[in-house]
Amino acid sequence: FESGQRPRALLMANTGVRLMSPDSPALKVLNDFKEAGCDVLACGLCVEFYGLKGKIPVEQITNMFAICEYIFAADKVIRPSKMYLWPAPILMERRRQYLWSAGF
Repeated sequence: FESGQRPRALLMANTGVRLMSPDSPALKVLNDFKEAGCDVLACGLCVEFYGLKGKIPVEQITNMFAICEYIFAADKVIRPSKMYLWPAPILMERRRQYLWSAGF
C-alpha cells in the first residue's frame, strides 16, 4: 500500500473461500487488506459448501451477483493462475510478491 494504490476488493469464490477461514495462513494478509479499506468478500454459497458458515464474519459474505457486479465495474481484474494449485503458504507468498511488484 506504500504506492498509494490498492485493490477495491478481494473476492473469494470456490475453494478461495478457504483462505478466509480462521486457521488459514492467509487470514492476516486478508485482514491487512481489509484494514486498508479493501473489501474482502466471500461467496456465500461457497462458504456453505465448504462448511465455513459461522467461521467467516457475516459482513464478509456476499453472493455471486454482487461479486459479478464488482468484476464488471472493475478497470482491471487479477485472477488466479496455475499458482492457485500450489500449497497455500507458497501461494500467499508468491501472490504477496506479485501484488507488491504490481503496486498494490
